[in-house]
Amino acid sequence: MIGLDDDPEIVGNIREETKTEVLEYLIKSERVIAGGPLHLPTEFKDDPSSIPVGDLILFNAKDRDHAIQFAEEMPSSLKGLYKELRVHFYNSLDVTGKFVSEDPMRDAPGYQ
Repeated sequence: MIGLDDDPEIVGNIREETKTEVLEYLIKSERVIAGGPLHLPTEFKDDPSSIPVGDLILFNAKDRDHAIQFAEEMPSSLKGLYKELRVHFYNSLDVTGKFVSEDPMRDAPGYQ
């Protein structure tokens, strides 16, 4: 899931106000692989001008509808933080060769 924040003048403090709710939602779901805010690029990590401008969350879902529902029901989504909210299928790239699939398309969710 990639959520890009709406204009700061429109969303105000929604990100800060929903921070705890979002963390609780993600933890209780037991579906999150990794996630966090996307920041403006700056030279130093602690630069105060590197404000969050969206979120990137990798999570498990049964199918596309389930993934969309999960993203739309996040507290930050419900409160209108995102100008753009996208859900994409993610297939991790195994560069080690340990988990090679004979047919990656067959093993993708929703193949049939």
